[in-house]
Amino acid sequence: MGVFRFSNAVSDIRKFIQTYTVLYSELKKTKNFTHDDATDTLIKHGLVSSSGAIGEEAKKRSRRPDRSRDSLYNQHKMYSEVYRMLGWYKPGAKRINFNFTEFGEYIFDAFEASNSILVNHFEFSAIHIVAPNPLVEVKGRNILRPFPLILKLMNDMDGVITRDEIILGVLNCQNDRVNGIYEQTLGYLRSLRGAYARVKSEIKRVKRENGINSDATLQNYTRFPLASLRFLSWAENKLNRDIYDRSIVAYHITDKGKEKAREYRVYADIRNEELQSFPKEIKASYALLMNYINFEKIGYKIPEAATSFIEELTEKSKPILNKYRIKDKRKILYSAIQESQPSELKEADKLDK
Repeated sequence: MGVFRFSNAVSDIRKFIQTYTVLYSELKKTKNFTHDDATDTLIKHGLVSSSGAIGEEAKKRSRRPDRSRDSLYNQHKMYSEVYRMLGWYKPGAKRINFNFTEFGEYIFDAFEASNSILVNHFEFSAIHIVAPNPLVEVKGRNILRPFPLILKLMNDMDGVITRDEIILGVLNCQNDRVNGIYEQTLGYLRSLRGAYARVKSEIKRVKRENGINSDATLQNYTRFPLASLRFLSWAENKLNRDIYDRSIVAYHITDKGKEKAREYRVYADIRNEELQSFPKEIKASYALLMNYINFEKIGYKIPEAATSFIEELTEKSKPILNKYRIKDKRKILYSAIQESQPSELKEADKLDK
């Protein structure tokens, strides 16, 4: 086990989404596209640079026989890791091949239209990031859904959380399914408040236990979640002089953040690995049901003609819903596109009318 790692991909979420839409528009018909295909697209549109250069000159300066040292290759590699977490990429025929998920067209259309559904889409994808999942191998092997945990902790810690507290309480959480782990984590982080030296000591311990030499490495893992908090207007970053014996930049929860913390607190968090004892027909029905429910929550209108089919899927999914005592199927944390196994999605496609 180890630290949950968000790649150091981006601190500007809108640019991050724009980059995805450019890749989608250029490569949507390319099956099993590679890092090089994506890099060529980003160079063409001036979205990446290397050694201060853009375009073909950037490509010349970046290329190395050892691809692990190729800066442009690595830029897309970092993007691709987060796109897979969000459910926007799915693995191709080989480890370094990719295809777009069905989210691709929706993200592209929402970005082009510049409407609120784009923010809803990103919120949905972010809140459903989970490990393990079939789209990406998380090196730390954590069992974790990070964003709901960040929201709850920020709300319950007097509405304020810091970068280091996210590292210690969320990214270093080995298994958020352990009974009582939330209360334990909340008490642990509260015990650090006051003396910043305690935080520094704990950060050193986490680095040592995970073979990490640099403070910057752990800090880089927080770039994406912190940027997401700002983009979603869940928190504002500003200097705080009250929670430690020194001034520190902290993330202060907004009214919207409080609303989302209350909302997701009552959701049933269902993980795919917990469904594996159910027959494939039930898992497929449940995956398809959640697709319909979730797209409606994002903001899309579901045709009235689909109403009876949704009820049929609800009935077929009853073994799962009953196991978790689900009374409101709209209050479930589960994204089939991000979490269901490929075989389950394939079976769901057969059911889809």
